[in-house]
Amino acid sequence: ATSLGANSVRDSTLDGTNNGATTGVTGKIGNAWQFDGSNDDATAGIPSDWKFLNDGSTSWTITSYLKDADVGSDKHYFGTSENTSSGHGIRVGTNSNGMRIYTLNSNADLAGVSYTSSTNFHINESTWRHYAMVYDSTAGTFKVYKDGVADTNVGAMTSFVDGTSNDPLTFGRNPSAQTYFTGMTIDEVGFFKGVLTSSEITSLANGNSVSSISRSDLYAYYDFDQTGTTLENQVTSPSDYTTNLS
Repeated sequence: ATSLGANSVRDSTLDGTNNGATTGVTGKIGNAWQFDGSNDDATAGIPSDWKFLNDGSTSWTITSYLKDADVGSDKHYFGTSENTSSGHGIRVGTNSNGMRIYTLNSNADLAGVSYTSSTNFHINESTWRHYAMVYDSTAGTFKVYKDGVADTNVGAMTSFVDGTSNDPLTFGRNPSAQTYFTGMTIDEVGFFKGVLTSSEITSLANGNSVSSISRSDLYAYYDFDQTGTTLENQVTSPSDYTTNLS
């Protein structure tokens, strides 16, 4: 992974905490973090930071590189909810049928996005694969891209329900409990409050960093270059950016 310019001042409010993941492993770009599927996880921000992913209020795109990822029932790559203890939220992982992504209401019932991948989108591969998950609030659609190519399966859409999860963004396990830890190596995770174009998704899939995409709606960016206990958000806060222009 690669960080933003040295003169930028980061928005640290979306920083996270590493709870056992192996840092400093070879990433797609620079370093990556590896989760062992036994007792490792990481969390970032607070629950309200991620509300936009499950309330349908805005379009969004999530991008990520993954390799050596566990697959099967109840595998959790990242998300903010899974069951009634957390309620509202989003879940990105797999079930017995493939990659599974959905958003939830307060009862942890499906509300908004519900996606299951086609068979060629399984992700337990020993080489880096790029994924882009795109919710378009205007078109009312959800699509997933693997290495720049859209899955033929698209997300089924229902009405979103407004609400905030009880849990922050969590990597490597069920966000709602200390269970279903999931092994994977992860790098270059970006959250945009907008719809990335196909050319932007292709650029990222070709090995360019999230920071190479010039968009004002980049909300959070984790490059996983850090080797300590803090997962650093690489996005510059607007007020600091204005200051740095002077």
